[in-house]
Amino acid sequence: MFRPRGPAADPAVSESLNRIRYANRQRVEHDCIEVTRSWPTLKLKTDNFNYEDGQCEQLSVFDGTIPIDYQGAQYHIPVNIWIRLTFPAEPPMVFVTPTSAMTIKPNHYNVDMNGRCYMQYLSSWASYPNDCTLHGLCIELRTTFSKDPPVMARCSPAPAHPGSLGTHSQAASWGPAHSSRPDRQGRPA
Repeated sequence: MFRPRGPAADPAVSESLNRIRYANRQRVEHDCIEVTRSWPTLKLKTDNFNYEDGQCEQLSVFDGTIPIDYQGAQYHIPVNIWIRLTFPAEPPMVFVTPTSAMTIKPNHYNVDMNGRCYMQYLSSWASYPNDCTLHGLCIELRTTFSKDPPVMARCSPAPAHPGSLGTHSQAASWGPAHSSRPDRQGRPA
């Protein structure tokens, strides 16, 4: 739940938000400070978001990874969390942004093949904007992805053995994110 009192001002967050005219700047700043302090694997930056209709808008985006625990190991799911100008009246837009060594898991319940995330927390946001926060969203992403990770390691051909009938692929399994990530402008294609 949003409480105006809370994290003290953060110069890096303020500087990033100064470039954009948010309808509720105080709320955006509060939520961004909370995420910056609680989720060190997410970094706030400003970038252009390209909408499906061709429009482009400069927004703040948390770029980085959500750490999850899956089958006894910790992995990092690469994400972008875009903060709309109307925030918190409208929920943020969340995309899983797989590295070149990953692919989106087909038929994932919460993530489409473009990486767009769909979950109850986001769909009910507009009804409860004062109860939903960016920090709460990150917790929900971690909880959801820990149950069913949205990415898998890309299959790579195994070396051919003499006398074999060509190459075969390893069984697909998802793996940890890698630190080298391609820069993305806007949403994933």
